[in-house]
Amino acid sequence: SAETLSGASLLSVAAGTATLAHLLAERAALYPALNDAGRALAERFNSFAASERLPVEMRCAGSMFRVCFEGPAQASARGAGGDAVNVALNLLLLNRGILMTPCRNGFLSAAHTAADIDGALTALTASMCDIRDDSLFDHAR
Repeated sequence: SAETLSGASLLSVAAGTATLAHLLAERAALYPALNDAGRALAERFNSFAASERLPVEMRCAGSMFRVCFEGPAQASARGAGGDAVNVALNLLLLNRGILMTPCRNGFLSAAHTAADIDGALTALTASMCDIRDDSLFDHAR
């Protein structure tokens, strides 16, 4: 395969260029739709968390979102050796086919369908119920 001096494949460069051209051409519809999807995901998750009285909230900035623990669960997720809630969430989500960053950030893309987002919400809510049912929120106190 042909490579540039930096080691990048010419095919990768072409794919990146085509992606940027697509994003530029579709930006008027694409970015508002992504932002709306992020906002809707956060609203749905937060409604669930409030109805279940879970110490968690999803915050979003456009299509980027973050799962934020509140109160003692937040301290546990940050504390040295006391990150059981954070570790549990990452493992439970991974077991359900969702990969989030270790600091609980997630990102929606134009490739995600409504079904993908619904599946992510289902995985998130089920994982929160597992954390609650395993009393991990209680141990964070």
